[in-house]
Amino acid sequence: MSLIFSLFCPIDCSDFLNMTSDQFISTLHNRAIQVGNNLYDASKYELIDLNPEVHDLRIISYLKRRAWAEWYFGVETPCRQIVLLPENSTNLKLRLGTQIIEEIRHYEKFSNEIITRGHEWDFEIYKPPGKAISMYEQQKNMHSLPELTVANQFAGEIVLGLTSKMTNNILRLVTDDKIMEIVEYAEKDEPGHIAIGKDILKIYSNDLLMRRKMIKSQERFLKALILQHISEIEFLGCRRTEPFILKEK
Repeated sequence: MSLIFSLFCPIDCSDFLNMTSDQFISTLHNRAIQVGNNLYDASKYELIDLNPEVHDLRIISYLKRRAWAEWYFGVETPCRQIVLLPENSTNLKLRLGTQIIEEIRHYEKFSNEIITRGHEWDFEIYKPPGKAISMYEQQKNMHSLPELTVANQFAGEIVLGLTSKMTNNILRLVTDDKIMEIVEYAEKDEPGHIAIGKDILKIYSNDLLMRRKMIKSQERFLKALILQHISEIEFLGCRRTEPFILKEK
């Protein structure tokens, strides 16, 4: 595999202990944006010619992985968050319930496209690629609400919210108009999901010990996400030509 992975610069926890809650949350938000912008910047890849039949099969693999992810990251994780929220957090629980409904719609969009293209789709027997499993295990092994939130709404959701908005987006070059239409359909809900995450993080971001945990949790998940997304982008017909270097500011 031609994946080039050089350096992921961590946040120095000591630099963020004196920030306000809003400043701290903004820093986490900006780091995820930097990751998304770097991952999907077409100038960092070169296209590779694939046999059309091979490319079509790889597109189906992409659709299946996206459908699987909409369920496990979009439905399972918010369900866990609802359980972990305090009993008096009714408003946040209702908003997470709305997110779950929206994520199920996203799942259906990707699933229906698999069938429309003439392929079978059985969610219960689908086996995702190993790097996708690594992403899932990162969230699965996070048991506190803020750590889970920073890895979900404040990492994966922020990155996915960028994948159709960039003008120089590699995904537009290795997929097709119909897939981008589905991606755009899903992304229109991401700002609301990110806002839920922000409001959850506000509850915990004044706790300095928890700040350290959130920084590390987001970092671990983003590392797994970077590896998965680059591998998947390359699989669809290109090669990354630059190391992935994230410079914290």
